[in-house]
Amino acid sequence: MPRAVFALLLVACSGGPGPRSPERSDGAAPADRSDAGIQAAATPSSADAGDRSMGPLAAELASRFKLPDEPGRAHSEVKGCAAHPEAADQPPTRAVLPPARLVVQPVRGGVLVTHDLPHACCLKGVIGTRVEGNVATVHEALTGTPCRCMCESTLRTGVALAPGRYRVVVELERGDRTDVVGEETVSVP
Repeated sequence: MPRAVFALLLVACSGGPGPRSPERSDGAAPADRSDAGIQAAATPSSADAGDRSMGPLAAELASRFKLPDEPGRAHSEVKGCAAHPEAADQPPTRAVLPPARLVVQPVRGGVLVTHDLPHACCLKGVIGTRVEGNVATVHEALTGTPCRCMCESTLRTGVALAPGRYRVVVELERGDRTDVVGEETVSVP
């Protein structure tokens, strides 16, 4: 195939001559992915005049995503195409999506788990949690029949926990397979 035809074909499929940002079904702009890759980043709380307080990132997250009042309870949200699988493939994403990123963040009164992940379109995100002793497990599932396109979603869970040390385990279920995608020990202030 002549190079000019190949280049034209490549540009036509990519939607333009330059790199294309991933499209999101929620209309939000893609997040900066300079720290791409699966991470389990637990940021310890910092001491402030003898008072244990949250770092700035944890405080910002906690103010935007409220934890339940009762320890052991959880609040979850799904954003992106896994929140609305019925709107998938409109238009199909042909761009290369960033790799998954997992952040486990202790906050006053619990822990926040944020999981940005690329996945096949037409899948619905479902989140469950359980707390047994000092182990908090977040179980994320992508359910349904995948379509022939890729998209990105953010699964966020806040688990209310009493102050102390906890092992946070994040599981991801895709089809008949469940994998532990992150495990982190954190201190909840």
